Amino acid sequence: MLLDDLDAVRRFAGLLDPDLPFKLALAAILDDRFPGGADFLTLYRCVQQAAWSPTETATGPGHLGSHELRAHLQGPLAPHLPLRDSALPSVRRLDELRVRAWEFLRTGSVGPTDAADPMADWPAHVRAPESIRCSVQALSAVPGEPQLLLNGLAAGHGTGPARPEDGRVHAAVGISSASTVDHVIDHPADSTHHTPDRRIPLTDLTVVLDRRRGVPVLRSVRLDAEVTPLHPGARPVALLPSVLRFLVRGFTVHGSPGRPLWTHALTGADRHPRGVHHLARATLGRITLGRAAWYFPARTLPSPFADGLRELGLPHRFFARTLPGRAWRKGPHRLGRPVAPLYVDVTSPQLLESFARLQRGAAADDVLLLHEALGTVGAEYALDIRSPDLRARTDAATGAG
Repeated sequence: MLLDDLDAVRRFAGLLDPDLPFKLALAAILDDRFPGGADFLTLYRCVQQAAWSPTETATGPGHLGSHELRAHLQGPLAPHLPLRDSALPSVRRLDELRVRAWEFLRTGSVGPTDAADPMADWPAHVRAPESIRCSVQALSAVPGEPQLLLNGLAAGHGTGPARPEDGRVHAAVGISSASTVDHVIDHPADSTHHTPDRRIPLTDLTVVLDRRRGVPVLRSVRLDAEVTPLHPGARPVALLPSVLRFLVRGFTVHGSPGRPLWTHALTGADRHPRGVHHLARATLGRITLGRAAWYFPARTLPSPFADGLRELGLPHRFFARTLPGRAWRKGPHRLGRPVAPLYVDVTSPQLLESFARLQRGAAADDVLLLHEALGTVGAEYALDIRSPDLRARTDAATGAG
């Protein structure tokens, strides 16, 4: 069933949590300096010091993950260090799993029963989100065997029930209006009117290392319960005050992949290309996760373009975008751009000329990225996929059968 394949996509999304390297760095700090746990604000100050200390480098106690901590503090403008070069073994392992997963999905022989194979040895800190929202488009297929193209993926707060019932206390962070969440983190950035018993001060929070899962866990002393911060999205996480950003990125159950899916598909391909590189289509059961792609220096294609494109083995319909060489060298996480790609059909002289102008306008070190165009123009659907456990808890809470 398609729902089984979409649930496999949900489990695969556990690898794409952009905050996971930061959580692993926090786990290293706790394991090294606070094996019995720490007050939240004490840990927060320790992270600030560890991130900028000159001794926290690859030649010093690098297992504390100073780079991952600095990347969190500086946000999207932080200098890029590929995960494979991290001082943390757990982060390097995460990079290996991401590369291997995409390679597995590109073999072209992955069926619904094979979907769990690359997930069998994933460590406990790679946790699938309980719910995801998939933006999908139907693909033409054999009658009775529908297929879907995954255009986008979102996870985290807002993709499941408004009041998740999982035994944890859920507290909203950085909101500016009424919330469906019962508790709120008490901070001047919050302007709601929650009663004192529903407000959780930062001084009431402690952090312990869950050694089974390998991630830090936030707890409330007064409520004697685990606390999960939820960010309703009133403001981007990057614009939250530093301490609230720390809460969201360090202790949410799962963050949205945070950037276009095609940039995740380039994992392991962040070296500037010298020739033409091809990435096969990535499929999981009957779901296409990644379109086939070609990328190469923008000045590679000769004239006439139609002949050059045929020599590369490109389909006659594709999407094209140019990417700055300096951004490409800094890694796929810098490649997300809001500008829509150019649609090209090589049988159309007008579209082919538009593509030629795109190439002529590229800088010498720019990279040209082409993705195959699949299916036909039609409606895009948003599907919420929830884990079996979350469905059971929701049904029990609502009395559904």
